[in-house]
Amino acid sequence: GYYVPGEHARSADGWMRSTLRFDFPKPVHVAAVRIYGDNSPFGRINVKEIAVEIDGQTLIQETNAAEKIMATPGHQLRLAFSPRATTSLKLRLAAPKPFHIGEISVEGFPRLPEMFQGRLRLELEDCLSGQRMSIGEREIKLDPFQQSKIVFAVQLPPARRGNAYNLVGELTGEHGVRAESRCPVLALCPVRPLKEFVERGPKVFRVGPIGTSGFRELVPFGAGFGHPLGWDCEDANVWAFAHGMVAHADGDNSATTLFCAPARPSWIHPAPWQEWPNGVEFLPDTTRRLIRHRLRANPNFQNADRVHYNFSDYWEPSPFFSSKDMFTWNRLEEFQRFLQAQKKGALSGKTKAAVIREIKQKYSHEWERFRLVRYLMDLEGMAAAFRDAGKTFDLSGQLWTCFPPSVAGRAFKIINGVNDDSTWGMVEDSIPKTTGRIFSTMALAPALRMQALLMWGFDSRAYIIMYYHWQHPVLTESARRHTWHRAFRGVVRPDGSYTNLHAYGFGRPANIGPALGPHDFIEFHRAIERFQFLDPTGPIGAGLVLSSSVWEKPEHYKPHSIKDSPLIVRMIETFNNLHLAGLSIPFCMNATQLDVWRGNAPLILVNAEDFTVDDLKAIERKIKQGVRVAAFCRGRPGKLLADLFGITSAGEPRTGQVAGRISGKPIVTTTQTVFVPVSARQMSPAQARSVSEILKQVLAVPITFPRGTAGYGFVSSGRHFIVIEDWQDTGRHVELQYRPQEKIEHLRAVNINDHTPLP
Repeated sequence: GYYVPGEHARSADGWMRSTLRFDFPKPVHVAAVRIYGDNSPFGRINVKEIAVEIDGQTLIQETNAAEKIMATPGHQLRLAFSPRATTSLKLRLAAPKPFHIGEISVEGFPRLPEMFQGRLRLELEDCLSGQRMSIGEREIKLDPFQQSKIVFAVQLPPARRGNAYNLVGELTGEHGVRAESRCPVLALCPVRPLKEFVERGPKVFRVGPIGTSGFRELVPFGAGFGHPLGWDCEDANVWAFAHGMVAHADGDNSATTLFCAPARPSWIHPAPWQEWPNGVEFLPDTTRRLIRHRLRANPNFQNADRVHYNFSDYWEPSPFFSSKDMFTWNRLEEFQRFLQAQKKGALSGKTKAAVIREIKQKYSHEWERFRLVRYLMDLEGMAAAFRDAGKTFDLSGQLWTCFPPSVAGRAFKIINGVNDDSTWGMVEDSIPKTTGRIFSTMALAPALRMQALLMWGFDSRAYIIMYYHWQHPVLTESARRHTWHRAFRGVVRPDGSYTNLHAYGFGRPANIGPALGPHDFIEFHRAIERFQFLDPTGPIGAGLVLSSSVWEKPEHYKPHSIKDSPLIVRMIETFNNLHLAGLSIPFCMNATQLDVWRGNAPLILVNAEDFTVDDLKAIERKIKQGVRVAAFCRGRPGKLLADLFGITSAGEPRTGQVAGRISGKPIVTTTQTVFVPVSARQMSPAQARSVSEILKQVLAVPITFPRGTAGYGFVSSGRHFIVIEDWQDTGRHVELQYRPQEKIEHLRAVNINDHTPLP
């Protein structure tokens, strides 16, 4: 059949009403209509009323469709009725406001089928061995269009490690009619499955600011207008502007910058770390008043043992992003005392403009360190306020702050969670570069508990214009590849344990496309399950090691430098270049974790010239333990670094041999090491492929990806898993080479997406 464009209008009662007509060239027997609705978390745009009409007669009507769509897995509604022969079907839809439909299917047959009688047999197939185990059989009898639910009890075979199975259903009729269907079942034994953030404990009280164009809910004072604790109102705006309580754009302004009422009405992210007129920062000060005036009367707060401050859509859990300078007189006087305590001199400017100019020209490094110390004091002050109330305290947010290793431990006792956006915040519209930034985040702050993001259909910043009126499509295959690219990568934690990059799941800052059909819905939830339970417990490939010790030097440190820090950019480009060249890089770590990590996977030093003597001695111990190590070094290597990699201080081979050249300089290898005398971010694609071949051989990376593909490997539930990436839009066969370290008599593989055995 085919769809005929219907009628769409707003009726006199204000409702949106549409009539859709489906015509068929010859009579067919229709028995049901299935509608897939809006898949957003709230289902705000689902249709309210649905009626099915044939030959002028309403066969079935649903007046509560929106609620039933949201309550059904797959966000769907099936309207079934007695089979009816027809050449035309009308679907009447209505809602109080414009609505969205993802997909409509009309169920029926060209001719009325006969009653079916036969036998249903269910088997469990081991996808790796090919063996089948009988689950059970049932005699069944079905009238035309009848649906029946038959329950089987399935007991998986006992196993010490995970396995891939297929449930195979075989239906055989009286006249030899036979049909077969398969359902993939993945049995896993996760050590640390991802939990939802809200599952951190039953006694956690959550609070946080909300971005509005009016006063914040947390402001507990009355100002004489209608809604002192609520949302935006005209009186509130007038009062805020009259008292200078307005959030301004970044810059050297002296106006009071309280984040009550933004100067830009559409701006929902003003900074809560700015000052009251008396010089007190809003958020730390509000914390104690929040406890005193509002929370002590809240029974949920009284029953909690932990308070979690969530910045939600308010993405700035530190003062280093939108409020970059905060040059107030109170802060300048405090900085003067800081300089004197550090014996760094004193400010000499006679005007505020002159003082600010002097700081930028002469004391910029000290200013950044001062702000860091002030931020740590604020964090610990907020924690102390809740501790006085008998609670522990932590916070999470969208962005994070760079910390030198010497103070990172203090900060991450309180900063407990972070997101790293792979939609709105993609790096140069590149999925590998965005993953490289996530690597830098976790290598620089391995104690962070990152929330996993799961976007379905938003694989480019160009696709983030996804408001409902655009009817954004769902791109399941590209979304799955986007997800698998980072889902199972790991990090070495401060205690030496190897875990997933992510600790919690799942956030969706860009949501999911509203047009999620039945196939998309199944694949979306299958991705969630694998992401959550395929827990990486070890790597197959090399890890990137980053040293952040250079941040101990004031001239190299800026706390708000997540987007433009040379160290972070170095990690992003290193990962991107080596990954695209086909090198398996499943994990990252900080140099401070080298001695506590007990693994033996090969390591790649991202910024070898920044490694301290202690870092290099840890590398020396790893080499003696048999770990293979490669180093990218910009500039002349120091003596200890040169000795470890068999080169002279000029980069020429001493005990090693030349395996190739890059930018006219020798790449020197020994039996366990590779020294590359450039930064990996400086390599061209051709140079990256050439260097990667050397790295694969010397580091003994067991996976070789075919040209034009990439990926990584990991261990989970006692099995080896390999993610292979191919961003072409056309299907093709590729051959993957895998050389496991242990002896395996028979190597078998299965596609985890659909559990098809691979040859």
